[in-house]
Amino acid sequence: MIELTDKKALEHHFAEHFDSPVFPVLADIYFESGDILRAKKVCEIGLAHHPGSIEGKFILAKVELVEDNLAQAEKWLKEIVENSQIHLNAMKLLIEVQTALGRSIKTIYTTVEKIVNIFPDDEESLQWIDKNNNEISRPEEDVQTPETEPASAPDKTGVKSKITRDNDSRLVIDHRMATMTLAKVFRRQKNYIHALSVLEIVENKGGDLKKIEKERDEIYKLIKEQEPHT
Repeated sequence: MIELTDKKALEHHFAEHFDSPVFPVLADIYFESGDILRAKKVCEIGLAHHPGSIEGKFILAKVELVEDNLAQAEKWLKEIVENSQIHLNAMKLLIEVQTALGRSIKTIYTTVEKIVNIFPDDEESLQWIDKNNNEISRPEEDVQTPETEPASAPDKTGVKSKITRDNDSRLVIDHRMATMTLAKVFRRQKNYIHALSVLEIVENKGGDLKKIEKERDEIYKLIKEQEPHT
């Protein structure tokens, strides 16, 4: 019997048995320790033998997200959601990824609706529906990309900036999915308001304050650089 928390034992077992169905456990250990390359390699090998592994696909989606391959992460997450109706974490993460990719409200709603059908009391999903109800209920032919007013960034030492790439200021971020990784993805997408919101959640969850402040300072620096020079 393999001890699933024993990294060395899992590494030895996987080296001897590439077709082992426990590969997601080892991949997740690598992922959580920051060894992204090994996590990805284990998933790719494991999925070649077990293409239906939901957990293997989920870890690979998280790897793609860390590597800023949002479209590929979306692909894996959509496969999971289509084949597993109860993988709440995959559905939540798919919403975050599709929001970052600028997918339409109606596209994102298909996943939110699935969550509510299974978990009717899910607070984040109910809030999302409430905020986007007008867009959801509009006939398809009437749905257009709304022109949004640029959002103002929170003030820090006098810094106020207009964010022209903040695609949906109404975003409700699931506390369980809020991570430093997601904050960095939003920063790279120039969705600075979303990135700052994620950092606030991570801080409230007891995250590493030093890393949070470093990321926050970087975002404010980018906001400052975006201001028009006079």
